[in-house]
Amino acid sequence: MTRKPIGAAALLLASAACSSALAAGGDVAKIKLNWATFFSSKTTIAKKASLLENGAQFKAVLEAQSTSAYAQNSTASVSKVTLAGSKAMVVYTISISGKPFLQGLKGLALRVGGKWVVSDATFCGLLVLQGPPPAPCPSS
Repeated sequence: MTRKPIGAAALLLASAACSSALAAGGDVAKIKLNWATFFSSKTTIAKKASLLENGAQFKAVLEAQSTSAYAQNSTASVSKVTLAGSKAMVVYTISISGKPFLQGLKGLALRVGGKWVVSDATFCGLLVLQGPPPAPCPSS
């Protein structure tokens, strides 16, 4: 069997495709980790604020939420991430005490300052399930 040499252009294209796939995989992993961290009852308010779009505006809301029965033993798991530039659609489940509570939720992750965060619209969408949204929520 005779091997044909790979041209420089083909090698560059293969290398670029590989780099792009690795970057996408890294972004997906970061989104999943940040999403799980944000929704974990064990995460500090300061850390949650850093993982939320406009998080500083939501510190009082995050503090109030931390004492709710729902937030006491909450976790989130991400089942799907679809990247689209600096945005990503996220399909996730929130569990309470290890049992799925809200399944198949759809949210938006945003790359802000090089870091993936939960969009404030996603967070506010969950807050609406408990009553009127707080003042920092964007108007829809």
